[in-house]
Amino acid sequence: MTRDFIFERRCAASCTRVRLLLGLLFFVCPFQFNLAFQEETQHLNPAVTGTVAGVIPLSSDADHLGLNIAAPYSSVNEFTGKLQVSLDPIGVPELSIRPIYKAYQQKVCNDESGFRLCPMNEPDTGSVIGEGWNLHFGYIIARNAIYGAPGSSDWERVRFVDTAGNVTTFGRDGVFQADPQDGGASDHCAAGGCVPNQADVHFIDDQLRRISRGRRSDGSSLQGFSYFPYVLSDPNGQKTEYRATRYVTNPANASSVTFYPTQIWSPSGRLLRIDYVGGTDPDGTLPDFPRIERVTDENGRSLVFHYQGNLLERITLAAGQNTKLLKRFTYRQISAGGTSHTTLHKVITPEGYETVFTMEDVGERKPLLTALTLPTGGTVHYQYDTQRFEYLQPDARDCTNRRVDDCVTLEPRYRFFTRISGISHGGGRYAFDYRQWSVEEERQSATGQGALDVTVTQTNGAHAFQRTTTYINTPLLETNYRVFTDGYLVGRPRAKQTSYRGTTLNESWRYTPELSIAAHAGGDNVSVSAVRQYAQQITVNGSTPTTIIPGSKAGIGNPVTSARHFSNRSRSPARPVVATFHWCVNSIMTTALSPISAGMTTPPFINMPWPCSPATNKRWLRSTAKPCLAEQATATRA
Repeated sequence: MTRDFIFERRCAASCTRVRLLLGLLFFVCPFQFNLAFQEETQHLNPAVTGTVAGVIPLSSDADHLGLNIAAPYSSVNEFTGKLQVSLDPIGVPELSIRPIYKAYQQKVCNDESGFRLCPMNEPDTGSVIGEGWNLHFGYIIARNAIYGAPGSSDWERVRFVDTAGNVTTFGRDGVFQADPQDGGASDHCAAGGCVPNQADVHFIDDQLRRISRGRRSDGSSLQGFSYFPYVLSDPNGQKTEYRATRYVTNPANASSVTFYPTQIWSPSGRLLRIDYVGGTDPDGTLPDFPRIERVTDENGRSLVFHYQGNLLERITLAAGQNTKLLKRFTYRQISAGGTSHTTLHKVITPEGYETVFTMEDVGERKPLLTALTLPTGGTVHYQYDTQRFEYLQPDARDCTNRRVDDCVTLEPRYRFFTRISGISHGGGRYAFDYRQWSVEEERQSATGQGALDVTVTQTNGAHAFQRTTTYINTPLLETNYRVFTDGYLVGRPRAKQTSYRGTTLNESWRYTPELSIAAHAGGDNVSVSAVRQYAQQITVNGSTPTTIIPGSKAGIGNPVTSARHFSNRSRSPARPVVATFHWCVNSIMTTALSPISAGMTTPPFINMPWPCSPATNKRWLRSTAKPCLAEQATATRA
């Protein structure tokens, strides 16, 4: 017997018309935007082309990849095996800065474009508080557009490095700025490739953050690049201004420029001003490796940074004639990879409480954090292991024409990554195990996708809690004669099985097609997607499963309280209930599932542009009116 639960709220526009528009969007737009490079890449193996901004996903630090496991001050990204430690903010409300550690991981970058983009994807600008630590307000790495013959031109490239050192790619804004026919950015395509008609000045990422700069018509193709500051606009209303460390005067320049923040406007409109040691250079640019000297708010309060050499010694709070010590820092030298590295050893409060960090050589080029001793007592220990991952390397040495498939051979090769393997604290322990699917398993799955199984075992006393998550990965299966179109899903969960005391929870996900929001013929593509179908099934000691129907679409602004959700239902016979979401929305949606039962929460959905049409989407984005939704959510017993 099948039961359907249908909830509908319709606008004047029907879902049929929207699906037609979406179909046109997915089949027409990619052809229009990527025509120049389609022939060159459509037959290459995804082991090479399946990258995130040029970086192999398994070595990426992109935060949207994988789920996270949390421990005191710590989090681990399951897919990338990346450890991140975030300390308490230093300062006072609306005037603070947070030290964040990110474990070193060698990135594997393919600079397929030939425009030296890899250095932009893996910056290493040093740190004022030791190896691996970040203490800043983020910065921007950008490179001007390059004009030449078709095929040798490139678009302006922009990367944002957040406060944790994670790199995010921004592409041409295809959402908020005008369409080409209305004076917006456009490209000119001819035989051999495409070129932008003018330099891009508006950029966007998959979280709908925007970066913009001014444009100057000076007869140069640079059009003011590096002379105008970039401004980052967050969806919450915060704006940050970034200024260059050098000016570019040569239109053929192919090296990147770093931009550091000088002013931050909070969502409430309050202003923070950031000054650097030594001020500005004589030409008005910032120093090449600027160190923050002072952060001042509108009330005259300042965070003051005191250095010994190039290392931060202490941070104080100054207000008028009054000064208060906030934190002190001490360091020590550790040898790793044949060289000596300066590492953070202690963060000390004015009362003498210490947070102690132990960094060690674990066989990498740089030392890694192996222990964190808390000021309240207790120590968090971190263990690492080297994991081997297979990939296929296309060999085209015997090819006379790159577009001829049958001359390309694929050679199995291996990469080794050092990943977190265990975290222990206070008698509890997380153990991590990573297993890449074989070619035989990929063939049997019939999904056309590779997979990575990550098993996390949590032990607390005599009880063990275990879950295995299957993440979508770049496939190993021979793919020379087909196109791997699911690269945008790499790093997202496909299935998960959680076991605890005889109870097993099985979950599965399916996703919507990719939707590009950075519309140009080249440059950096930015796309979004969301969960389309999510299913759960609970089995207790082998008995009839309890089937759970997750929540339906949540409203904008509060994805939890505005969600409609179903209660738990026991069904017989044992078959899962699947929640399928059919989106037909002319707005940006935020969706989430509500908590299911005690101690169990569902994974978050992401922000997703899903326009009925580009014009309708832009009209809504430029207004504050509540969007008109056309929704149909159906829960069907499989």
